[in-house]
Amino acid sequence: MSITIVFVVLVGLCKSMTLDVSGEVDLGDLQPDGILSTVLKLSYSLQMEAKALVSEAEKIRSEAQVIRSEAQVIRTEAQAMRSEAADSRREAEVMKRDVEIIRGETQKMQEDARSMMEEGKNSMNQAFEVLFRSFTFFSEEGSGDSCSEIEDSINSLKEDATASSTILSSISTRLESMENNITQAVAEMENKNELQDIKTRLATLGSAMTSLDEKVVDTNEDALLMLSEIQTASNNLTTMSTHLGSALQTIDEKVEDSNQKTESLAVKFEEKVSFLGTQINVSKDLTRSVKSRLQAWMSEIRIISLFKMTEESNKHPLYETGVITDGLVGFSDYRDYIMRVYSAKASASANEKIWIKLGGLFRVHKIQVWNIRIHHAKQRFQGTRILVDDTYIGTAVGVSDYYHFEVSGEVYGSTVILHQPRQTDMNVIEVQVWGCGPFKLDDKFA
Repeated sequence: MSITIVFVVLVGLCKSMTLDVSGEVDLGDLQPDGILSTVLKLSYSLQMEAKALVSEAEKIRSEAQVIRSEAQVIRTEAQAMRSEAADSRREAEVMKRDVEIIRGETQKMQEDARSMMEEGKNSMNQAFEVLFRSFTFFSEEGSGDSCSEIEDSINSLKEDATASSTILSSISTRLESMENNITQAVAEMENKNELQDIKTRLATLGSAMTSLDEKVVDTNEDALLMLSEIQTASNNLTTMSTHLGSALQTIDEKVEDSNQKTESLAVKFEEKVSFLGTQINVSKDLTRSVKSRLQAWMSEIRIISLFKMTEESNKHPLYETGVITDGLVGFSDYRDYIMRVYSAKASASANEKIWIKLGGLFRVHKIQVWNIRIHHAKQRFQGTRILVDDTYIGTAVGVSDYYHFEVSGEVYGSTVILHQPRQTDMNVIEVQVWGCGPFKLDDKFA
């Protein structure tokens, strides 16, 4: 009993169900079979509902597993995008530093350009001064010292012009390099528009994470609800175990009472069986005796055709075939005019028959036929065939007052047939069939 209670409680705690056990169960009037049936039905109901709850829990667990997988994928993608964003930030920092360097070089080049502009102005002033001196010289016809001084000034201007050309060429080269660097930086900055896509993807991932958080919350709520139902089922099963304990105790009491009654009935049954065994033995002996007597009685060979019903073909209106089974074969005198009545046909024709109905299934041992006494009519029976149902027994051979047919083997039948295939009349005084029976079709004694 305790094992059954523990089993039911464990089923409820493991798989959960809800039962209405608020009412008291009256087990006083129930038979043990009825209580067992009730307990089995309740156990079956517990198992079915527990299976349903387990299936639902498995479904929720599968959904939670899918959500975890999706969250893991999203976390992986977010981690990869964070890595890409960090790389982009580092590249942006490098680009900022490059831009700062370019700005410094640009400022330096601007200063060099200003310096060159000042030097150009000075060179222009010197050139104008040389030209002015030349003009003065040619105007005033100055001395050779002035020409030498002018030549030195022109050479100085040439050197300054050469130095300025070199500096301008260097500045042009640096400006071209800076232009290339700026173009590359601009192209890289344009490529860095992917940062905006990354931000967009991060926003999408944020929304997905929010949705997953909501699903996780819903799953947790379902799990809490399931735990609540399991707790309720556990409480119900605890109450149910109390009722089952009482029911099983009642069952034990009723089973004990039933065992006592069964033992009493078993004793009475044994007594009845012993009495019936004695009676059966007596009946067997009586049956054997009756069977032996029946076999002895049925083995008696006797006339089985006496006063049996007869029929014939081509019936004569003045002669009846019933006279051939009345047991009489003649009177005190065998002269023709005082002989026994005989059978006759309406006309002489072929294939005439006489049927003797035995009234049941008999075993035939022999057949006797007494022929008509009229001398010129005796040959009419010659050639007549004798049959038992479809079994051929013999044929009347020659002319005689009496014919005897012995039956060889076991021949059973219900009709004896006299068949004359020749075209002639059939005149018979008496037919006697000897045998034993009757028998059932499926119960023949040898």
